[in-house]
Amino acid sequence: MAQPRSVLQTDKWGAILPPMPSDPVPPSDAFYGEGNPLTLVGDESDPTAAAKLTLKIERDLGTLKNNVTRRVLGKVTEGPPEFIGLSVVALVYDPLYVPLSSLPLLWPKRLVEKRQNDEPESDSEAEAAQDDSKSWMDYFPRPDPNVNPRIQNVLINKVSVIGRSFKSRAEYAKDFFMKEASCYRKLQKYQGTIIPVCLGSYTLSFRDRELEEDRTVHVLLCLYFHGARLDNIS
Repeated sequence: MAQPRSVLQTDKWGAILPPMPSDPVPPSDAFYGEGNPLTLVGDESDPTAAAKLTLKIERDLGTLKNNVTRRVLGKVTEGPPEFIGLSVVALVYDPLYVPLSSLPLLWPKRLVEKRQNDEPESDSEAEAAQDDSKSWMDYFPRPDPNVNPRIQNVLINKVSVIGRSFKSRAEYAKDFFMKEASCYRKLQKYQGTIIPVCLGSYTLSFRDRELEEDRTVHVLLCLYFHGARLDNIS
């Protein structure tokens, strides 16, 4: 197995790329193909999750348009008696398969604030942090009319690449996991009627993967819901 790259990689504009595997990424069937077992460990902070269970994959339904949320249909084969035999859909947030093109940029001000704030974000703060509608120009003084515009543009272009970095694939995948887990908690009274019953938050471990950040995968487990998808209802 090749060693992870030690030199920072950048895109053509100078933004720092997150760590990427140097080995070829195996096809998703290697982990989520029909017949494969998935051993899930329950999140200790989630009382609705079983401590541990195993499901046998029946079908990989692919990822949603966000390129993060993979849906895997399966049946529970090991675990608490009340779980065995259940048809479930595992919502898998695997950073290994997050495309680089999906990752948002962290601008200099965001990076500074992140280093200074070690406290966990609230839901509202996390949602605000996802608002990338502001341009990086908003973080710098307005152009001085007394400075030649051509010189001003050169200076701005140089400043724009300093400290700019892509969010890591693991952080991006976890963001989606946290958002969807939060939605299921907030809509708990509707579970089993207009949305599926959520059986809790889990993690998968893939110890043989090259990069450490790709080895832990977050999962939401839901009962299989018979009905039409909302995005297919006209």
